[in-house]
Amino acid sequence: MPLNKYVLLEGAEKKEESQSPVLVPEDYKVVRDFGMYRIVESSSRCENYFTAGQLVVVEENMLREVDLGENKKYYVIPENLIVLRSEEPKTSGAQLPPYNENAD
Repeated sequence: MPLNKYVLLEGAEKKEESQSPVLVPEDYKVVRDFGMYRIVESSSRCENYFTAGQLVVVEENMLREVDLGENKKYYVIPENLIVLRSEEPKTSGAQLPPYNENAD
C-alpha cells in the first residue's frame, strides 16, 4: 500500500511496435509530456478518492518506476501530479454536483 499521498500505477496504454521508415537507434525512446495509467492502489492520506482500475493522466517525467519483483512494471507518483482522472462509476441515481471552477 502506498504511503504519504502517493499513488501506485500500472501502464494502461498498449505500446505499438512499428517499423519506422527512418533509421533510428534501437534504444531510442519517444518522450511524451503526459501518459495514461491505471490506478492500482492509493494512500489513505490522499485528498482525492481513487478507485483501483480508474484511469488517470500524469506527467511522464515525474513517474518513478518501482520493482515489485513481478513481470509487470509499476510506478508511483505523488497525488498532486495527477492531472486528469476518469469518472467514477455512476451509482443508483446519485449524481455528482456540477463542477464549479471558481469554488475553492
